[in-house]
Amino acid sequence: MDDLSPEQSASTSSPYPTPGALARAKPVAPSFVSVPADASICEVAPVPPRRVVRPTVVAPPPLPRASRVDTDSSRTADRPERRPKSRPKIVPVTRLLLVLGCFAGMMAVSFGQLVQALVTDATEVSELPEAILREQIIRHTVLFEGLDTLIVVAGLVIAGRPPARSAVLHRGLTWASAGPALLLLLGVNIGYHLFLRNLFKPYSDGDGDVQVVDLGLAHQWWWAILLVCVQPAVVEELMFRHLLLGHLRPHLGLHGAVWISGVVFGMAHLGNIVGWPVLMLLGAAFGYARACSGSLALPIALHFLHNFAVLGIEAYTSK
Repeated sequence: MDDLSPEQSASTSSPYPTPGALARAKPVAPSFVSVPADASICEVAPVPPRRVVRPTVVAPPPLPRASRVDTDSSRTADRPERRPKSRPKIVPVTRLLLVLGCFAGMMAVSFGQLVQALVTDATEVSELPEAILREQIIRHTVLFEGLDTLIVVAGLVIAGRPPARSAVLHRGLTWASAGPALLLLLGVNIGYHLFLRNLFKPYSDGDGDVQVVDLGLAHQWWWAILLVCVQPAVVEELMFRHLLLGHLRPHLGLHGAVWISGVVFGMAHLGNIVGWPVLMLLGAAFGYARACSGSLALPIALHFLHNFAVLGIEAYTSK
């Protein structure tokens, strides 16, 4: 023990190698070195902190407003299901019967107007002043035509619109040919009444002049245009060319519906029974105008112009 050098004695006394021993030591391959459990000092290499990577959470895009669902299950469960109220459907035959019922109502009004004219004492009427007589005629005409208007409006509400139909011919061609057709119809109407002048006394006055219509309104132009031209053109076309023709066409076809509605149109004028043939022809012509043009504008215009021309003839012949 005494022969050891200071470096060797230091190496034996200390558990750790001295710097000189480390310099003289040969390099060895690295190996795992176990550290005694009772070592007081232990050099440990610092461990770098572990980086925690958190996943990125991407929020889903918001749903559109129409596809949002109520998450309150209790409220949706208690809410009753709402169903749209459906109007009861009416079969086409029932609609046609309703339209015929409206026509029966118009016939009843015409019959009442005819009875009122027959029960009126002609002698008492002739003794009335002209102004009072015209006032009575206007009052009675407004009453009966007002009833006809109410019946047609009720038919439009109850029976409903007929099936839509497109124009049979080109509308421009139909409107262009309407003028010559109206002149032809006026010629037939006047010629027919000229033919009947010597057969039926009510169609000729004391001077032998033709009386196409005799409503006593020839000099009351505003009332005459309203009661003879405007109201019949609108109300009668709505009844016979819109409701009746429209609901007859699915059952009888175009020509059958046109002629049946024309016959019914003529029969509705109970106050002019002898003029039924011309009135039926006019009704058929207005029906074809409705079918060819695809709208009510043309038959209403033809009806108005025809009655206006007849009114002008009455005013001219009553001078």
